Amino acid sequence: MRLRSVVPLMALAALLVAVPATAATKTVNAQGFAFVGGSPTIAQGDEVKWDNKDAAHHTATRTTFPGFSVDMPGAGDSGTETFTQAGAFAYRCSIHGSMTGTVKVRIKVSPSSGSASTSFTITVGQGNADAGSTYVIQRKAPGGSFKTWKTTTAKSVTFKSSTKGTWSFRSKVVKTSSGAGSGYSPSASVSIK
Repeated sequence: MRLRSVVPLMALAALLVAVPATAATKTVNAQGFAFVGGSPTIAQGDEVKWDNKDAAHHTATRTTFPGFSVDMPGAGDSGTETFTQAGAFAYRCSIHGSMTGTVKVRIKVSPSSGSASTSFTITVGQGNADAGSTYVIQRKAPGGSFKTWKTTTAKSVTFKSSTKGTWSFRSKVVKTSSGAGSGYSPSASVSIK
């Protein structure tokens, strides 16, 4: 009798573990010739949706690397872009240059705290860098300032230190041939006790 009640619970638990986390969507409105909520902070894999609330034609365009463009010809038109790499991605309306915003995509660290023997994972993208680009990762030691730590094409790196305190990390994506790229992501920290 007990086995029958345990089996469905185990099946339910396996199903819940197998369901991937869903990405979130942040909405930015093109309204009154401005991007309302135009500088959201999101997680890797989340998307931004731009909704045109004006009768005028607007775009959300990033012309530097990595580029994207969302076209919204009139009221009620919208478009989305998914962000899979950490960084700060400035954009503007290509028709009305005073309309600007920045999508800030967080770097991930795991775990958030540990000891000198803990190996921390720093994740900068959902995948390795695209051909012709790299991730530039900066770190800040306890009491220090941000300095370039690693340049890599890998989506994640590991970090270990015997120095106690709070270590911070941030990253950006850069086109190797020109040096053009995003700004640095919001930082994330680990605590070594």
